[in-house]
Amino acid sequence: MQYDELNQTVTALREKSESWPAIGLVESIDLSNEAYRLAKANGYQWCYKEKRLVPIQSQHNVA
Repeated sequence: MQYDELNQTVTALREKSESWPAIGLVESIDLSNEAYRLAKANGYQWCYKEKRLVPIQSQHNVA
């Protein structure tokens, strides 16, 4: 998966998971976990500060 496509997919999953009052907490957690697994499988992690994927070895704020 190309970076742009992966970043778009993970961002969409994260945004949808953040609407948990509308979709329910369990589905929100499932979406968040799916985003995490997809990113990690491709060598990336989510940067909360920049709201985008960064390489796992990066020193970004991933908290």
